[in-house]
Amino acid sequence: ADFAGHCETVAQIKAEAEGLHDRCGQVCEMYELLDLLDVKVPAADSVRLDDLKETRAAFDEKVAEAEQEIASKMAGFASSLDKSIATLDEDLMSVLASLHSGDFVNPDADPRLVLE
Repeated sequence: ADFAGHCETVAQIKAEAEGLHDRCGQVCEMYELLDLLDVKVPAADSVRLDDLKETRAAFDEKVAEAEQEIASKMAGFASSLDKSIATLDEDLMSVLASLHSGDFVNPDADPRLVLE
């Protein structure tokens, strides 16, 4: 349940990140335009812009790490699930084999004994 919640959280963050990236891009484009027009930008704003870019890169890196972690764990879960399915298939075949033999297919068998 924790892993499923983690997957959901990462997916939600990734979906919300698109809007954040758009807004970040708009801010960066605005500062690039100001630079092209030779408009002086206060040093504090330049520092904030650098911080924004660094934070965006760090955020993208962490999201990528979370996605890689999910992918690596998902492979293990899929393998475990495949093994469980194989075991269930074997159990089902065993039950089917027993149902197709002995008193289960003998029309003269006592129904009460078959159902016990």
